[in-house]
Amino acid sequence: MVCIQTGKSIQDTNRMKFEGTQFFVKSHDEMYRVFKDSPEVLSRTLDIAERCSLRLEKVPTRSRISKFPTIHNRHLLRAHHAAGFRAAHGSAAWSVRARSAEASTL
Repeated sequence: MVCIQTGKSIQDTNRMKFEGTQFFVKSHDEMYRVFKDSPEVLSRTLDIAERCSLRLEKVPTRSRISKFPTIHNRHLLRAHHAAGFRAAHGSAAWSVRARSAEASTL
């Protein structure tokens, strides 16, 4: 979400990022367990929440998801991969890559 908001790619090493796994909305009970020794945190959080105006609507999943073609045939996928690799790196590089792949499966 941060990448979308800042116009960056997840591969960009200079992007803004947060570490951790606790980035979600917690229930009152979860917040109490985390901050039971600091009740002022709970009251300040409630004050801030009461000043916010947020309305969540359920989004119909079918209409918002882009439809991309899928390739069910593995050989067709490999042919597309080979064509793209050859276009980017040349046929000689594809020959080396193909021989390397064959050798690794032996």
